[in-house]
Amino acid sequence: MKAGQGDTDAGLCERCRLSARITNDRGTVFYLCRQSEIDKRFARYPRLPVRECNAFTPLSPDPQEDTRNTLS
Repeated sequence: MKAGQGDTDAGLCERCRLSARITNDRGTVFYLCRQSEIDKRFARYPRLPVRECNAFTPLSPDPQEDTRNTLS
């Protein structure tokens, strides 16, 4: 659900257009899944790192960007 301070491995959430990075007052980082607002099958704050996601939408429109729904 949350990443520890300084932890940057959120998996696909880091590169997804549908996620929002949220930091609380203590510096803990959370990733909010906006897909959860319209589809209850998705966790609002998924357990990190997310390695597979059917809703993954890459931030970059660059065709060289890996748009698969999993990370190697």
